[in-house]
Amino acid sequence: MANEEKMAESDGYICPPCRIYYPTPQEFINPLTYIASIRAEASQTGICKIVPPQGWRPPFAVNEKKFRFRTRLQPLNSIEGNSRQEGKFLESLRMFLYRKGTPMHELPTLNGKVANLSLLYKIVVDQGGYEAVTQQSSWSSVVHNLHELTDLLEVPCSTIEEDTRSLYSTWLLPYEIHQKGLEKSTSKIQNQGDVVNSPEHPSGTALPVKRGRGRPKKVDLSDGSNVGSPTPCSPPDQRVESNESAQSTPIIFPGLIKRGRGRPRKGATSAIRILSSDVPEDVDPAELEPSALAADPERNSRLDPPMVRVGQKFYRSYQGGTTILGEVKKVIGGKKPTVSVEYAGGSKETISYGSMQLLLANGKDSASAELVLTNQICQYCLRGDCWEKMLLCDSCNGGYHIFCLCRPLAEVPQGDWYCELCMAEHEKESNTVSSEKFGFEMGAEYTLASFKAKADEWQQAYFQSSTIPTIQELEKEYWRVLLTPHQKIQVEYGSDIDTAAMGSGFPTIEKVRKVRNRLLDRYNSVHGNTNRDEDPNELGLRRLLAEGLNMDTESNFDYINQIDMYAHSPWNLTNLPKLNGSMLQYLDENIKGVMVPWMYVGMCFSTFCWHVEDHNFYSISYLHRGAPKTWYGVPGHAAAKMEEVMRKITPNLFGTQPDLHMQLVTMFSPTMLRKHGIPVYRATHEPNEFIVTFPSAYHSGYNNGFNLAEAVNFATPDWISWGHVAVQNYKK
Repeated sequence: MANEEKMAESDGYICPPCRIYYPTPQEFINPLTYIASIRAEASQTGICKIVPPQGWRPPFAVNEKKFRFRTRLQPLNSIEGNSRQEGKFLESLRMFLYRKGTPMHELPTLNGKVANLSLLYKIVVDQGGYEAVTQQSSWSSVVHNLHELTDLLEVPCSTIEEDTRSLYSTWLLPYEIHQKGLEKSTSKIQNQGDVVNSPEHPSGTALPVKRGRGRPKKVDLSDGSNVGSPTPCSPPDQRVESNESAQSTPIIFPGLIKRGRGRPRKGATSAIRILSSDVPEDVDPAELEPSALAADPERNSRLDPPMVRVGQKFYRSYQGGTTILGEVKKVIGGKKPTVSVEYAGGSKETISYGSMQLLLANGKDSASAELVLTNQICQYCLRGDCWEKMLLCDSCNGGYHIFCLCRPLAEVPQGDWYCELCMAEHEKESNTVSSEKFGFEMGAEYTLASFKAKADEWQQAYFQSSTIPTIQELEKEYWRVLLTPHQKIQVEYGSDIDTAAMGSGFPTIEKVRKVRNRLLDRYNSVHGNTNRDEDPNELGLRRLLAEGLNMDTESNFDYINQIDMYAHSPWNLTNLPKLNGSMLQYLDENIKGVMVPWMYVGMCFSTFCWHVEDHNFYSISYLHRGAPKTWYGVPGHAAAKMEEVMRKITPNLFGTQPDLHMQLVTMFSPTMLRKHGIPVYRATHEPNEFIVTFPSAYHSGYNNGFNLAEAVNFATPDWISWGHVAVQNYKK
């Protein structure tokens, strides 16, 4: 019965809906007055939805040809707080087990679900460790705490307690012992710092944990405990990526070419200098055909990246499935050598030498060329063939042919495997205190059309169907992805796009002024200096359009009237912050994102994470076009409790980043929050609807497909007390 009531309350969604309002045309006249009239009720859900009266629909005013924006890359497996905490812990644990020679083959489960190892480890360690918990027969307490912080179901205690103890002893006990050893070593070093740094005791020999200036540890490679340790064969200097910016210099391997600044790579027997050339080599023309780029599929040793030769032909693929034939026309030497290329059809391009090597390595046919787009290549030889012999690093997902490794393998090993770059990075991180904060990296630049094409293609490929899932199905899948830390999925989000630079989606008074000036110029050119009783500057847009351009079509009249009406509408987000009744009208400066709206271009699952507006302002968001947004809101009165629960759920994240809740980079499941007593409500934001967030109300959400929204802040007099609270919080 309880489950039926819960289903009815949330209507199949993860949490109940927020308030939805349908103002009449009369109520819709003044947005601040209307919002004030619903505030007492609407603020109880943190967010509310306002549906404009029928017929109110501003035209989309963005110049789509000139509108360009950069995205941010969002790794979905790291956005949710628990998943990020678990992911970081899992990587450290799996790397430890790999170094120990007992790589993890699959993630351990508890009660039929993948176990949250980071929380289990912390709970046990906080109670004194494995031995203390076992001696005190406290595994029931461990299970209880684990149930409180995860979705672990209650089952007969004797079974789940023994399973938990067994899982811990198998996977986590060796790690616990190792970590305690590190802590003792570090503590000893700190307590004897004056001795360690004295001339009689050089620090380089007294530190058992930190390696001096990255010098490799001397190891015996005869057994599996040192898999991945440095060998006489050097790993790639850096990971190879398929984008142009990542390949500004040639791929460097011993004996191949000269390094930057002219310093030869250690161990190189020779260095080939790249000279400018536009003259084809005297070779058999057949060797310059794309088919000649094919490598022997039966090879069992590493190949160098291909040399770039004038006249070499190759295939290159682009997003969208287009593949064209190209030809190297000129090689330009220097510190950053480049290559001039001409494609079938006559288009030309200059490419960095390193990117050219990557294209040639996979340029034998269209199928091979597509591998560059997805980075499905070997980091050593750059080729994407022999996929059945490709070994993927379980950290960076970089590929390596087993015969290209410094120590070639006969077959792909079972369980975890890590490349030397990741091993070195992990060792460096484990020996230093990291101050790096989690954030979203910058993505590529797009137009609205190019981003929509990519977003639609991604969504169809992900769901393997052109049929759009329901909003409930998308919500279920979204949280499944976010709560699966080992499933790496990345999306892009065009957020915080300045409308002052790119233009608002609403018609603006400034745009109307420009239209009027153009019409006035045309009007004066038609009528000249003829004496008239009327001043042309006082004529309305409709009159200027009719008499100035000799056009009387009703469609043009309607369009001009729409532009004028919506440009002056108080619900136009470029006007709303400075309306009478908004405290922001007294500010002289147009603060971006606060008084000047920001635009947001989303794709399926792109996310805006839990946050409160700056200074506890109100916010209002309008969806111009595209797929719906899903919003979640927590009322302002529960903000302090919300922050307390976030810290409780992910103590490790807040331990290294105390202001994490202010960074807009972390999600928490409404199910988990409600389990801890936080009231969470949802909304489905459709095009031509507004979402209002109230002061101090935490809110978040995601996009259900390609869409374009616009948002801005405002502050009515009742906000003042909330603003004072924000100032006190900032002081803390």
